[in-house]
Amino acid sequence: MKEMKKAFLCFAMILSVLFLLTAPAAVLATGENTDYSGVYVWDTAGIMTEEEQNALQEKAAQVAADYQCACYIVTVNDYQDYNAASPYDAAKSIWQDMDFGYGDGRDGEMLMLSMNDRDFAIIAHGDFGNMAFTDYGKEKLDEVYLDNFRNNDWYGGFSDYLTQSEKYLQMARDGEPFDVDTDPDAKSARHFMERVIAMIIGLIAGGSVVGGSYRSMKTATEAGNANVYAIRGSLTVDRRRDVFQNRTITHRHIQRNKGSGGGGGGTSVDSGGFSGHSGKF
Repeated sequence: MKEMKKAFLCFAMILSVLFLLTAPAAVLATGENTDYSGVYVWDTAGIMTEEEQNALQEKAAQVAADYQCACYIVTVNDYQDYNAASPYDAAKSIWQDMDFGYGDGRDGEMLMLSMNDRDFAIIAHGDFGNMAFTDYGKEKLDEVYLDNFRNNDWYGGFSDYLTQSEKYLQMARDGEPFDVDTDPDAKSARHFMERVIAMIIGLIAGGSVVGGSYRSMKTATEAGNANVYAIRGSLTVDRRRDVFQNRTITHRHIQRNKGSGGGGGGTSVDSGGFSGHSGKF
């Protein structure tokens, strides 16, 4: 009898563990209307360990609390189980079915991996979510995690995704969302090129001045006697002195108005309030 009780308890524990592991997949598949507002990591494809999921969940929860904007991680076996149109449409369907997003505006972003054909989609939603995660920002975000995913480093890619997303959220809170004109790396490159161009222009202008002076000096011919330049009886020269005058050119850099160049930027939002794209990893 005692052995039967122990066997029953072990069987019950196994069933409980199996339920916990499969519940997210079942919820996503059925679209069950349950409150999962505090859950940000949904590894229904089972590609990460429990420790990795817990670490990502803790980090995502902290980001949501700090910025009132949720950053979700979702893995599925086949996106077509949710919407066969495209990985982007499947990600939107999951968002809507699960009622994702933070607060009344449902602000946030979501990175979804579909493992069968190695598809991914990244989407943003809500006024603040779409402002923080611009079209350019999401494209640059791809560079942060795709290298990890191509090497099957799932935890590393998702961790980098959350870290970079937090930086975007901080920039948006400071009033300068990550975009074409605010990308720190792009700004540094532009400033460097401006300095190089200014230096080249200065060298060209300086070379033109020196070259012009040199050419004018080559047209002169040597006179054997200074008297050829004097009118007879007009003056008496006691001492000769040659005086050379040079010309100075000053260049001033004129700052362009902010927004007069660069182009692009912003976020393209569809009729459902989503922005994003999809691709392969």
